[in-house]
Amino acid sequence: YKSITQRGRTHAFIEEYVEGKSFIVEGVIKDGSAHIVVLSEKLLCADFKEMGTIIRSKLDPSEETMIFQYIKKVLLALRINCGPFQIRLKLSK
Repeated sequence: YKSITQRGRTHAFIEEYVEGKSFIVEGVIKDGSAHIVVLSEKLLCADFKEMGTIIRSKLDPSEETMIFQYIKKVLLALRINCGPFQIRLKLSK
């Protein structure tokens, strides 16, 4: 808290750390139907800084299916039915 206020900031976003691989899913949704364009895996350093990205990440087919089903549920829950999207997520252990 002290470090944040010393820099003149008054707000902080704090979230729980989730162990697992980080992914970026990009696609487009039209008439409520989501089309995944690319699934990328983020490579992170030990201090959580992004080191790089693997485009077209190779996943176990069951993991890929699980991610795609989750993305479609998120878009449905948010009532997004048209436009591009980028969703970042972690696949926890």
